[in-house]
Amino acid sequence: MSVRSIGPEGLTMEMTAQGEVLGYGPAKGLKGFVVLTFQDIRQPNGVSTGSGKGILTTPEGDMAVWNVTFAGRMKDAGSQGWIGPAAFMTESKKLGFLNGMVCITEGEGKTGSPEARDIVYEWVP
Repeated sequence: MSVRSIGPEGLTMEMTAQGEVLGYGPAKGLKGFVVLTFQDIRQPNGVSTGSGKGILTTPEGDMAVWNVTFAGRMKDAGSQGWIGPAAFMTESKKLGFLNGMVCITEGEGKTGSPEARDIVYEWVP
C-alpha cells in the first residue's frame, strides 16, 4: 500500500491485493488466483471510490484480465465494504465465458490489509 496524495478530496491510496478464486453458478468448478492493483480515494466522510486492474490465473495456466470500479464506505472501525461493476477479457477457451459478461463485485475487508473477500455476480439486465 502507498499513499499517493492527500487533499480536500480525501486520501488517495494505491494497493495490490491477491487471493484465491472459486467459481459457482456459470463459473462452477473455476479455481484460480487473482492479483488486483487499485486506487482508492477515501473521502473525509468515510465514502471511498476507486478503480483497478487485475489478472486471474488458473492452475492450468489460463488467464483473464479484468477491470473494476467501485464505491464503498466504512462499515465500522477498521473495515469497509464496496460494490461496483467489473468486466473481464481473455483469449482462453476455458475462461471464454467471461468475455462480454458484465459483473458486479461486492466485497469487504480490513482497512490497509491486502486480504479481502469479494463475490462477483453476473449482471443480467
